[in-house]
Amino acid sequence: MNNKNIDTIFYNSNHQLEKLNNYYYLNEGQCGVIYRKDNQVLKIYRLKCPYAYRINRQVFNILKELNLNNIVKLNDYYHFFKSSILSMLPVDAYIMEYIEPSKSLILDKSKDYILFIIKSLEETSLKLAQNKIVMYDSHYSNIIFTDNNAIIIDVDSYQYSYFKSVNSIYLHNKKEVLKMFKSKIINELKDKDLDIDRINDLLNFDLRKSSLVSNIKNLCDKDTLQDSLINKMK
Repeated sequence: MNNKNIDTIFYNSNHQLEKLNNYYYLNEGQCGVIYRKDNQVLKIYRLKCPYAYRINRQVFNILKELNLNNIVKLNDYYHFFKSSILSMLPVDAYIMEYIEPSKSLILDKSKDYILFIIKSLEETSLKLAQNKIVMYDSHYSNIIFTDNNAIIIDVDSYQYSYFKSVNSIYLHNKKEVLKMFKSKIINELKDKDLDIDRINDLLNFDLRKSSLVSNIKNLCDKDTLQDSLINKMK
């Protein structure tokens, strides 16, 4: 692991050179390396990272302006070289808010917490759709559940749609939220002696006919999510 500080220079969103220093190594993945300083995170994409997995300037600016409670706060984006004015051009790096990972399990959360979070995420998926933002790459590792919120921390693959309707994007986004929720549950259940296929069936909602929160409300008939799932499997 590389624990050294990073000092680097990028062109910021105003096309001016800016020095970023004293960020220390946090972690890395196939597409980029993550550094942290205080309550900020700097993500630098690898040169080989495909454009489809990099956030572009248009989406970045829309998300920053929307400032949604369930989306990580974005600060600024950067390029290695002075870039063109094309808004759809992917960025080379960006700074966002640092969110402390939660150690608690979503399975142990109360029914009221689960319903509040799902309602909030469903409202966020609608606001994104109304701004033509399509959610992608929804995985449990891309969302953090805090004591009173759920925050999506990876929006790299989100895209702006010029042709899809708001309703079709909204349905797609709801499915992405459900996908994140399901993957989080399945990950927490992997070491438990439960029928994962049955759990998947219980969470296989038809979101064309009803809201996500109404489906979760019907599912949660006990005090915690885990107790509700176990009860439904009887």
